[in-house]
Amino acid sequence: PVTVTLLTDRNCSFCITYPTNNYLKKLFPSIIFKVIDYKSHNAVKLIKKYNITTLPAFILPAKIEALVNFSRVSSSLDKRSNSFILKDSLAGVFLFLKRKKINNRIDIFFNLYNRNLLNILTNLRKFSQTKKIKLKIHLLPVSKKYLSIYIPEKEETERILAIKELYPDKLWSYIKRRLENIQSTSLWLDIMEELGIDYKKIEVVVRGEKIKKIIIANNKLIKELGIKGGIVLLVDNYKIFRIFKVNYRDLEKILIN
Repeated sequence: PVTVTLLTDRNCSFCITYPTNNYLKKLFPSIIFKVIDYKSHNAVKLIKKYNITTLPAFILPAKIEALVNFSRVSSSLDKRSNSFILKDSLAGVFLFLKRKKINNRIDIFFNLYNRNLLNILTNLRKFSQTKKIKLKIHLLPVSKKYLSIYIPEKEETERILAIKELYPDKLWSYIKRRLENIQSTSLWLDIMEELGIDYKKIEVVVRGEKIKKIIIANNKLIKELGIKGGIVLLVDNYKIFRIFKVNYRDLEKILIN
């Protein structure tokens, strides 16, 4: 048998690896997995030796190269020392080893047109207020490939970023109201007037050079983390998860670990 070493967080019930395990097992039926907690002495040595920066980390021995089906996975492997390390694109990422831990902070990344967004944001904000956790939002940019199709989303994203800059205390109220009818292309003006947001000031920002700097600042962390889509949480600045709903107990467990 060929032993694949898997470095993971054994105390994290949400840090799943079975999709990748199953994929590798299907390609290489003879492999077995040696699971090691990343805080153990042995894991710390391996992390240093192979310059591992994310978890989970799959370390495959050099002899995997001789197995049938190696060519099907070779493009997803990095050769380091006498072993292969599975790339993030296949291994997935749920923990960044070199990011500084910032307690009691959650960053949320999203596209405006996600059908679950309003419910998730409402519950997440309630949770963060109850637990006194700092909640920061990041709007995912509209892909240039689909820009001609999603012009309303691009425009609304820029308006929200401008509100975040000029009226941060009214940001959540605006987002909540806007998501209640995100399909409308004109409702934004009525909502701004109701909330006391000067739409002329917002338009000046959106149509000027300042919006470019705001977008760059908004996208900085998104690029660092390699987030492409969906609704994603970055917890304590180093644990990352894609979510489909908010479960208070699950969030508490993530913050405790």
